[in-house]
Amino acid sequence: MDGFRRRSQQKRERVRQAALELFKAHGFRKVTIGEIAGRAGVSPVTIYSYFGSKEGLVREVVRSVFDEGIARYRAIASGGGTFLERLDRMMFEKSQILELFGGELTQAALKQDPEMRAWVESLWQKSRPLMVQFYEEGRREGYIKSDISFEAFMLYWEIVRRGFYSSRDIIARLSDNPGLMRELQTIFIYGPVERKGRK
Repeated sequence: MDGFRRRSQQKRERVRQAALELFKAHGFRKVTIGEIAGRAGVSPVTIYSYFGSKEGLVREVVRSVFDEGIARYRAIASGGGTFLERLDRMMFEKSQILELFGGELTQAALKQDPEMRAWVESLWQKSRPLMVQFYEEGRREGYIKSDISFEAFMLYWEIVRRGFYSSRDIIARLSDNPGLMRELQTIFIYGPVERKGRK
């Protein structure tokens, strides 16, 4: 790679990182291209030449965070540890995409951007075989009841995850109280009702 391309890539990455930091602090809507340009040390024109629009930049930032998250989930699902240990890490690892945007992603970026919705759906389809394998492993080992379908398991998982990270207030409360997060993990795995004779 020649010097010009390398500098161009570095500049593009600075813009992405600056946008990510500002979106994390203020959300998508409040951040301007001028603020991102100032943080990245480039001109607004440079951002428009790389990404076309603020929406294009948002799309690229979201994609990069999703890509990193999917890679982490794949590594956990196929890695070491018991089924419960891996489920725990996958379910409650602080998902950057949800933590950073505190619900704004689902309200804005996905609902209003058909291209982004299609891309996220394609990611899910690519990850589905790995998740099916993980789910089947849990059933074989007796952690998932035999009458719980894969679809129900994944929908429950998604409902719980989205609930945890649906607002900045909930995220802050969980961050400030790791013990509370541990209690919620136990509820997710075992349910809230004490069963007689369960140790």
